[in-house]
Amino acid sequence: MKCSRLSRGRFWGHHDFRSARLAIHNSCYTDPVANVTLTLDDELLRSARKLAIDLDSSVNQMVREYLQEEVRHASRKSIAKARLLNWKIEHEVVAWTRDEIYER
Repeated sequence: MKCSRLSRGRFWGHHDFRSARLAIHNSCYTDPVANVTLTLDDELLRSARKLAIDLDSSVNQMVREYLQEEVRHASRKSIAKARLLNWKIEHEVVAWTRDEIYER
């Protein structure tokens, strides 16, 4: 999203970094994108931040990209299942027994 900007705030005004609150505001639209609060242990968050720095990214961007990929994967999976079901309906599926296969 080229129009997005990331803003980080403190969770309810506390300095508790185990609960990271990240908000994405998309300037292309009048309403901001939904805020999500994640509860992570300190070590996981620390490691994620280091990885994000190494990837020239942010933890927020990594989570967003992960979720986008999971949604795309689920969508592709459901489309493939629907196509397979349609193909089975359109084509007669032959189910041979072992004896029929080896019958001469």
